[in-house]
Amino acid sequence: MPKLTEEEIAQQRAANARVIELMMECGAEPGKTYNIEHFIYAPDAASAQALSDEAAAAGYTAFPISHNTFQGADNWRVFLTRDAVAQEQAVDDSAIFLLSLCNKYNAIYDGWGAGIPPDEETEAAEED
Repeated sequence: MPKLTEEEIAQQRAANARVIELMMECGAEPGKTYNIEHFIYAPDAASAQALSDEAAAAGYTAFPISHNTFQGADNWRVFLTRDAVAQEQAVDDSAIFLLSLCNKYNAIYDGWGAGIPPDEETEAAEED
């Protein structure tokens, strides 16, 4: 598997820290497990399927690949999920693993996200 540069790793860690910060601002709870969604775009169906299969073997839930247009180019979307704690080390490990797979298959890692269910106070305020 091609090795990531220190710059690529640092950029991904900074992006992860920002997403985690936004999650906390939106009411995420430190230490709580969330369903983390990862978005990847591969140049062809074979690469997308191989990447998806390799991620699934590593414990990710892989959804069927789909033909797509991303950044103005035809590609194949790989959508993966995995339950994880929204803490920097756990997210960094996951994102860096997937970024390494993207390098191997000439794919683009477009990042990750997680849904944060509203708390009861937020739901009550929205109903008023």
